[in-house]
Amino acid sequence: MRFHFGPIPETPDFVPEPPWRAMKEPTPWLMQLLAVPVAVLSGVLIGALWFWLTPLKELSRAPLFGLWFLTAFVWLIPVHEAVHALVHPGRGLSDRTCIGLWLSRGLFYAHCHGPMSRNRFIAILIAPFVVLSVMPLIGCAIVGITHPLPVTGSIVNAFLACGDLLGVLLIVSQIPREATIQNQSWRTYWHTKSDHFAAKS
Repeated sequence: MRFHFGPIPETPDFVPEPPWRAMKEPTPWLMQLLAVPVAVLSGVLIGALWFWLTPLKELSRAPLFGLWFLTAFVWLIPVHEAVHALVHPGRGLSDRTCIGLWLSRGLFYAHCHGPMSRNRFIAILIAPFVVLSVMPLIGCAIVGITHPLPVTGSIVNAFLACGDLLGVLLIVSQIPREATIQNQSWRTYWHTKSDHFAAKS
């Protein structure tokens, strides 16, 4: 695992030429703008499910409950990126994993160098939403007990995962299931086995 400050680093030995195809995706600034409605939808949905499935109404009236939301923004960012990294090849411990901060874009990221399957790529993107937003909700709904830590973490993470969820939508709508994906900085490229064989012939 490596740490990096600045834009998502490029992979030096990767040349995105045919059979690689560029996925149609917005610039980082536009991506953040488009992610806003996704954040509102996912955050409100998870919050509504907490009210519907757990005894959250009683907890929300507790003193200092609102402060838990503020602290959630602090601890969730590194934990969110760590969950991304754990789904990387090598569980985020290899040189392929890069944890970074791009201050000019206000982005924290967990980047993985090298190719991987489309399904693995989707799993990396969606893992923090499932682990930090959905699983605590299901667990508390089953036991019928709530605590400010999982509640606020789940709801805040649902907002923070908006870029990941938008990325999943872009991949599912454009890239076939059997494809291989690789990033070059923030750009995403892909090809299928048939593309690879066609380029060699």
